Amino acid sequence: MNQLSCPTSIKEVIEEYHAKSQNLSELIKAFEQAERDMDSAVQVIGGFTGDSFIKKNYLSESHGQRILLASAWKSIYHRLGLDNVFSADDKRKFNQSLASPAPLTLENLQATFGKYWEDPRYYILKGLAEAFCKLDKFYKSHSNFGFGVKGLPKRAIIRNFAGYGSWGSDHLKDMCEAILQVTGSPMLTQDEQALIYQSKLRSEDFELPRLGLSVRTFQNGNSHVYFDKNALRIVSEALHEFYGDVLPDAHEKGERPQSTEVAKDLQFYRTPKAVVEHVLSSVHIPKGSAVLEPSCGDGAIMDGLNDIGAKCVGVEFDKLRASQAKAKGHAVHVANFLEMATTPEFDFVIMNPPFYGKHYVKHIEHAKKFLKDGGTLVSILPANAWYKHKILKGEWRDLPIGSFRESGTNVNTGFLIMRRVGGAN
Repeated sequence: MNQLSCPTSIKEVIEEYHAKSQNLSELIKAFEQAERDMDSAVQVIGGFTGDSFIKKNYLSESHGQRILLASAWKSIYHRLGLDNVFSADDKRKFNQSLASPAPLTLENLQATFGKYWEDPRYYILKGLAEAFCKLDKFYKSHSNFGFGVKGLPKRAIIRNFAGYGSWGSDHLKDMCEAILQVTGSPMLTQDEQALIYQSKLRSEDFELPRLGLSVRTFQNGNSHVYFDKNALRIVSEALHEFYGDVLPDAHEKGERPQSTEVAKDLQFYRTPKAVVEHVLSSVHIPKGSAVLEPSCGDGAIMDGLNDIGAKCVGVEFDKLRASQAKAKGHAVHVANFLEMATTPEFDFVIMNPPFYGKHYVKHIEHAKKFLKDGGTLVSILPANAWYKHKILKGEWRDLPIGSFRESGTNVNTGFLIMRRVGGAN
């Protein structure tokens, strides 16, 4: 049926689970009968009954079935080697799911494990990106990494590391295991975990030589993690591998500043449905609101806007994509958005402007002029726009790492919310 149905060991787990599941009821009955027989053998003498010898146990078959099912899921997880692939967040979510595990079917196994089994390297790199993005906003900017890139921080600050009840040590362990996964090394040993735990309690400095890390703790409870040259190289090259070269971050020397001409190198990154749902659920858009979507592509965002009852108008330069949006019933102007005359008649502008370089700035500045007084602009952007370039103001919200993977980029993204008040931009 699929790759997950192939390993013999997985089939054996499924067969063992179903056999034990079917036999559980009989096992409980046999156990309860054995209890009664034992009690009878000890309690009853000459027809007189003494004190109960066995403390009665209530065995819930549904509880036993849940434990059995969770054990089967964990067994398959380990047999597939996914402990070396799942990120720390993925592991926590998987363990939480075992409180009420899904039925053990090949379809559910494929839905839960298939993507990790088929592309483990992506999820290993994604886990590293997640771990480091939690440490410092520096790691959210894709262009900070790569071969020959200078200026990488020689340390990372982990807050609330030391003392009882602190949670920073979990961030350190997540980071360490992400580095080990990237290099294909065994996970943290019990001795290494114990060293982190004891150092956390005692607020002591320590080293993890296998990873090339040294840790200093401070009275404020924070710690500084220092990387040796090899550790820095591993982290930088792995993050560069994850983010790739798809988005040049600045103009080459001698290149002309951006004009209103449509650049040939403006990549189109279609907004995934999950991103559309995430963004629109974060902004209250009343039914009947007038919404403009510049650079609307094939209408992915307008699809979501129609679902909530907004009145949408799109603008798209590419004739093919515009025709695809029109075929879905959307109103679309085929034009260069930057050359359109501004009319402040919209309640909202929702947009996913070009990611390349800083092209998005001119698109946002132009888009704000289409808003009514009190209107709201929501723009999906690469994280560099907020964490590195710092040339826009508003309310920023991160999107999950890898949100645009299906559209061809792993660059970290988020969305900016800006409001026009009193006609001001």
